[in-house]
Amino acid sequence: MKDLVQSNNKSKGKEKNINEKKRRNNVKKTVEKRKKIKKRKKEIKRKTVIEKEIIIKKKGNEREYKEEL
Repeated sequence: MKDLVQSNNKSKGKEKNINEKKRRNNVKKTVEKRKKIKKRKKEIKRKTVIEKEIIIKKKGNEREYKEEL
């Protein structure tokens, strides 16, 4: 009887370890996904800022050109 109880306890411990590993891996994956999403958002913001600067520069050049004429 004792052997059966001990083997059950050991298997439960292994299951806990396996579940803990799965949980940790899931947490790592979600953290990585969040980081990727943050990077994408930052890149999009940078691109929009660059586009705005280009538009402003173009408008500025047009104004200067008109003033020169």
